[in-house]
Amino acid sequence: MPHDRPRRVSLSRFQLGLAGAAALTLLAACFPPNGSDPEASNTERAETLFSNGTIHLDPTQSTEALAVSGSKVVAVGADALARVGPDTLKVDLKGAHAYPGFTDSHMHLLAGSFGVSQLQLLEGDQPLDTMDAIKTKLEAYLVQHPGDGWVVGMGWRMTAGNTPDGLALDAVTGDRPVFLVDLSGHSALVNSKGMELAGIDANTIAPAGGEIVKDGGVPTGWIKESAMSLVSDVLIPTLSDAQIGGALPQFLALAASGGLTGASEVLGAPGLNLSRPQIFTQLDQQGKLPVRIHYYVPVFKAEDVAAAAALGREHKSDRVRFAGGKIWIDGAMGNGDSWTKFGHVDAPNEHGSHYFDASTLKTILEQAESHQMPMQLHINGDAAMDQALDALESIKASQGSLRQAHTLVHLGFVEPTQIDRIKKLNVVISAQPGFWGSTADTTKAAYGHHFNGAYNYKALIEAGLKLSIGTDWPVSPSPFPLNVMAVGSQPPQNDRRPLTVAEMIHSYTEGSAASVLRTDLGSLTVGKTADLVVFSEDPQSVTGPALEQIKVKATYLGGKPAYVAP
Repeated sequence: MPHDRPRRVSLSRFQLGLAGAAALTLLAACFPPNGSDPEASNTERAETLFSNGTIHLDPTQSTEALAVSGSKVVAVGADALARVGPDTLKVDLKGAHAYPGFTDSHMHLLAGSFGVSQLQLLEGDQPLDTMDAIKTKLEAYLVQHPGDGWVVGMGWRMTAGNTPDGLALDAVTGDRPVFLVDLSGHSALVNSKGMELAGIDANTIAPAGGEIVKDGGVPTGWIKESAMSLVSDVLIPTLSDAQIGGALPQFLALAASGGLTGASEVLGAPGLNLSRPQIFTQLDQQGKLPVRIHYYVPVFKAEDVAAAAALGREHKSDRVRFAGGKIWIDGAMGNGDSWTKFGHVDAPNEHGSHYFDASTLKTILEQAESHQMPMQLHINGDAAMDQALDALESIKASQGSLRQAHTLVHLGFVEPTQIDRIKKLNVVISAQPGFWGSTADTTKAAYGHHFNGAYNYKALIEAGLKLSIGTDWPVSPSPFPLNVMAVGSQPPQNDRRPLTVAEMIHSYTEGSAASVLRTDLGSLTVGKTADLVVFSEDPQSVTGPALEQIKVKATYLGGKPAYVAP
């Protein structure tokens, strides 16, 4: 596997690791209580003691023992050892390295698990890039999955010279509706039957931020960005929670096995609203949720803000919390649809797509502030960044401050002057260093020499911004922190500098905790929630591809096992 490209996780690859879930039932036998210290103090006893390894309280501090009572860290070091009682469960780390739990600050577990369990438009790890290849894969799928319901697929990405064409699918689909989303999640192919059910014809006007691609005034079946809602709003209501979330438990187990204890979960994608947080709360109530979920509800227009806030108040549980809303300001880097000032390398007047005018964006953010709802803002291009900063600065000026800690996601192209403006706002950055490998080729093809300034996360860290790390899975091929850090710790395919492993660990822990306003997460100091990830060796001892050889031995939520390796 090329060292600069993280592994793409497919359903079949995940199934190979399902045996690890069975090992959870053996954990108590692996770590039984084994006596007490007669000299222990009379202070609060430890329910669980982690010892015989290196416990990193954060990337710079470590200790030899950690005591947990309830779900909180109550003591470290010698004080932790003094709290052992006759009923203390002793977890022998056997020389391993424990770190605070890792939270992915931006991913799509529900949408991804649903999409990946449908028709996969990939050849191995690579997206199908011609209409002939897509039709061949679709035809074989239809033979294996007969019926008359919607066919959903994802994963394609056209290369230069190949034009997406939904009408070309009619030759193999007949009268069965098809909705095939590209790898970025920002455009889709729809056949004639799908467009008929969605009411798309020559007179249909795309919603703001979207495009219905037409040839001579006739829709071609290629729809972009928010225009996908014209189809998804018809398709999604036909699916039950069980159909949408059926594969989710498998991918939650996968996330835990890769070292995640938490996820900032976006319940949808551009033009695709999957706001069904009850799927997560029900899993939690059933004891089947091995990862903390902080969910974001998609907001596509100002009228969605109040409904998103109401939904967030309605659905929550011990491990599931509402984190805010999510808006898309521009398109995807990999598609060349970021909203930039400089345009494409071969089309300087092509500046990408954007969803809102300035007034609408400001209204959405003002309403989010009034509803006490932090927002994740999808921003790739420098023009999109200007619009977002203008709105946030205007609101700050009128209120005296931003009352919510919003998160700026992706930041593909950021100008130095924009970094200075960001520093003056109460915001967090969600960075995706995995993109350095997975989208490098397409980004360079679209933006030419401007690619050399893409995803300059080192500059953001050096400017003192609050940085969290996410994967945008399934857009980025791997949800595993070690894979992401392997990419991020190597020089990218441009002139930006790599990140240190310590910087990325800090971003996965304290940075990601800050992005979801969790002051109880991010480190293992006394009083914090005892979320841990246990590695076979110290990630800070290696860099690059060697990180992928480190094993995740276990994860714990509140001191209780969520995953243990078989």
